[in-house]
Amino acid sequence: MVLTAARSTFTAAAVGVKIAMDDKMSILPIDVVPLQQSLSWTPVDNIKQQWLNDALDTQVVDLNADSAAASTTIVLVDSSPVRVGDVLRRQKGTLLVKVTANVYGTNTLTVVRPFAGSVDEALDGTPAGTDKLEIIGQDLTEGQDPPDPRDNDFTGDFNLTQIFQEAIQATRSAMKNDQYGVEDPYSNAMDKKYRELNVRCERALIYGRRNQSGATRQLGGFQYFLASSLLNKSGVKANLETLVGDMLQAAYDQGATPHDLFVSPAIKRVFSGLNSTLVTEERADTGVGRTKTTYHSDFGDVTLTPNRYLDSTKGILVDTSLAKGMTFDEWFHMYLAKTGDTDKGMIVAEKSLEIKHATRAHGLLTVTDA
Repeated sequence: MVLTAARSTFTAAAVGVKIAMDDKMSILPIDVVPLQQSLSWTPVDNIKQQWLNDALDTQVVDLNADSAAASTTIVLVDSSPVRVGDVLRRQKGTLLVKVTANVYGTNTLTVVRPFAGSVDEALDGTPAGTDKLEIIGQDLTEGQDPPDPRDNDFTGDFNLTQIFQEAIQATRSAMKNDQYGVEDPYSNAMDKKYRELNVRCERALIYGRRNQSGATRQLGGFQYFLASSLLNKSGVKANLETLVGDMLQAAYDQGATPHDLFVSPAIKRVFSGLNSTLVTEERADTGVGRTKTTYHSDFGDVTLTPNRYLDSTKGILVDTSLAKGMTFDEWFHMYLAKTGDTDKGMIVAEKSLEIKHATRAHGLLTVTDA
């Protein structure tokens, strides 16, 4: 590349050469793309990315029918996690039962009841899941073989990569013309388009809906994957603490530990009005997006990050250990063949998103009057 005053001309050798731009992400203020800068990013080599969700074997089962005191029959919604010899305890109760038979086809247990001197209780299975039984151990004879193994099948999901692309051009006259505040029109346009594309990518990570039609494809974002999350909560801003507490407790009950909550500016202001013992600012300055705000919950500290691209009523609770960005092609700039009296180029990237345990580790917050 030969530089002449404020005008840039490019040799033919530069055409088609990719120039990596991912390092420019670090110069974007965090308030521009907070979600992208909070996620870890992993290179991938396929436009369709698949992953498995592994979890511990089920330890709690739901009743599917009432079971009167002294009855030796218990019907479950799904008896496959239970083995003969298991000792089950009624949650929020005192009754212990020992399983002596399990008919998987009808999800019916035969039990010794009450077991080990516990107090007998009627079990409520109407509607299904009202009462739950948890496995607390096995009553096995010393030296015997173990029961059949408990198999917990993996669940899988996938996402698609999405192409983000913009053209850049500057005429010879524009590059030669002396302009106040603009030293190089082409470089200025490149920096502007890079920022615009990152904003577009940020929105796709939030709102994108997974879709493929021929050679075109769109990635699925957080709202797409979290639509049926067990953590999702909705309510008014007067109940914000309760809503967030319920989300965090639901995550805790599922074994997850989300510590990042991305919220709209409107919801962030509601948090700022809470008791100062619950919400603290780590730094004294008030630069937008640069002061770390921490909400001290009953289930650990949660970092609050405003995101201007979220709808005013929305927030996203994320366990960043189970969510990451995926890069099929990093951001790069490429000069295109010169046509006429204009220098041309483009900025391109191909990105996607992986969210493991979407229904148990992450959630959507809706504050209806924010």
